[in-house]
Amino acid sequence: MKRTLSFVMLLALPLIVMAAISWHTQSGGTTGASYLLPLNVDGSPTAKATQSRGPNKTVMRDNYLFEDFETVDDSTGLPQGWVTVSTPGKPSDKWAAGRLNVNAVSGYNCAYVLGGDFETDHDTWLFSPMVHITDSNLVVDAQLYMPHISDGTYVSKISVVLCSSQSKNDVVLTLEKDLQEDIDYWHTLYYELGNIAPGDYCLGFHCSSPSRANTMCLDNVRISDGKDPRVSYDSSVDFGKVDPLLAATQKIEVLNSGTSTLKIWYKESSPEITCTGLPLELGQWESGGIEIKLKGISEGAYEGFLKLGTNDVTQPEVTIPIHAEGVKYPVSDVIIEGFENGKPSGWD
Repeated sequence: MKRTLSFVMLLALPLIVMAAISWHTQSGGTTGASYLLPLNVDGSPTAKATQSRGPNKTVMRDNYLFEDFETVDDSTGLPQGWVTVSTPGKPSDKWAAGRLNVNAVSGYNCAYVLGGDFETDHDTWLFSPMVHITDSNLVVDAQLYMPHISDGTYVSKISVVLCSSQSKNDVVLTLEKDLQEDIDYWHTLYYELGNIAPGDYCLGFHCSSPSRANTMCLDNVRISDGKDPRVSYDSSVDFGKVDPLLAATQKIEVLNSGTSTLKIWYKESSPEITCTGLPLELGQWESGGIEIKLKGISEGAYEGFLKLGTNDVTQPEVTIPIHAEGVKYPVSDVIIEGFENGKPSGWD
């Protein structure tokens, strides 16, 4: 199996932080690819907006699954359709989804197995919903992170499989067997399914970490044809205080974090808002800017919107809220002189 793991580091860019170093292992026939991951820049002095990195919803259809674990069913602690099996004898040692003290890849939540507190080895499974697969040569990718919690813990271990039911007894294809690497930030797992018989399948993630291993996190699980544009954008824009008599502009950044050309076009906006830079096409890991102009607002709080269309199936429509405060600054004795008649009287 050939596997590529992308370790993400911080490289300062306005509103987006991204970089990657590829690390390769070789032992067979599955191929991998490197990816960059867009990350929030919380508190950056140049950040006028909050970067949105995912659709915050489950998207599933034939030959396609995308899950970012943002929508969690309170009764199961997982998104609808996902199933976890606890470590035997340890009912609380199981996969769950929610917000941890880590920077999730998409939104705020991720799936996780907590580490450090259990004296017995972990043996817990996570199964995705069943997906009807008819196409050949689909790919699976997901983001994996094993944050260190103390110097005395062991490295976590995970296997990834394709199953014909949500059971460890129905494994059809092993994509990853006992991956156990010192992974201290998000990286991409990437596998090609190859030619499999048409049918209903799910992904299985097996945490078989030793006792007192560090926490394991999983995010942005996807089955696709590998040609999947992904839009990351400024999820809101705040102009701050604006003089209603003047026009104000802001530039928002858009990133294609997917694997094929991203197309973005204008759909609708509040009457006070115009924009330039659309339509926009971005290649893989290419970013671009859209300039927003705000003019003609009234005094007081302003709430508007810009609506964009995209070919990202997880976010076919993007609505960006626009905030501002109209403040009329005092002006005294305005004099307008066009000098059309030569030197005006009273001018020296």
